[in-house]
Amino acid sequence: MNPITEFHRINEFDTEIVKYNPKVKNIIVALHGFGGSAGTFRNFGKILPETHSLWSVSLPWHGNTKQLHKDSLLDGQTFANDLADFIRKEANNKITLLAHSFGARIAAILAVNHPNLIKKLVFIAPGGFYKPEDFMFRFLSSPLCRFISKRDFVLSAVTGFLIPGIKGAKKEKAIIALRNIGQSFKTVNVKKLGIVDHLKTFDFDFLLILGTKDRLLPTSYAPKITRYFKNASFVSIDGSGHLPMVDNPKKVMEVITEE
Repeated sequence: MNPITEFHRINEFDTEIVKYNPKVKNIIVALHGFGGSAGTFRNFGKILPETHSLWSVSLPWHGNTKQLHKDSLLDGQTFANDLADFIRKEANNKITLLAHSFGARIAAILAVNHPNLIKKLVFIAPGGFYKPEDFMFRFLSSPLCRFISKRDFVLSAVTGFLIPGIKGAKKEKAIIALRNIGQSFKTVNVKKLGIVDHLKTFDFDFLLILGTKDRLLPTSYAPKITRYFKNASFVSIDGSGHLPMVDNPKKVMEVITEE
């Protein structure tokens, strides 16, 4: 199915939202991880059930989302609240909120601030729960690292670790994103903000998806994530790494849309 691309002001960003099957009201809103874009979920668009619509969002400094002002930084609360307002106006129903890696930080804030919008929350290899990932972003936000990170070679090494094989223009864009995320991190530090602890107070269904070959977030960590939710379930994707929706989109779509 052919997607429709729209742009909407969310926080201080002209935000790209790619919609598949947009007239259907059973909506999945998808937030990608670091280095991704709305296109991260494009394989879902090819296999999306006729009963569902997919709205894939490019987060700040990713995809075709642009800063409205040169010095705009991400404010996690404002971005999540503005995105919730947009969803509320256009969706008319509760949604499935899907988030991968770094995008889970925004999704967690949105879910806590606007639980009545959420029918189901789905995290794929989520950021904000795993100590090594959390430490890395906290380090990037430190004054020392912010000084060091003015030199691209430092962020280049971190980017290469997070996204093996990334090169050229894509890597340059990812470095810019990483630098700005470091400067904005305190607004999406969901553990320090108390967001993670609040998640367990809500009744919406939660699904955790992890790849069995994910070197960044091992499946052994699943119980430490699901314990933050009342109605949690966990699915592992055999042979998949950090991007199960790319490695095995059909299986991931099946478990997401399963009633």
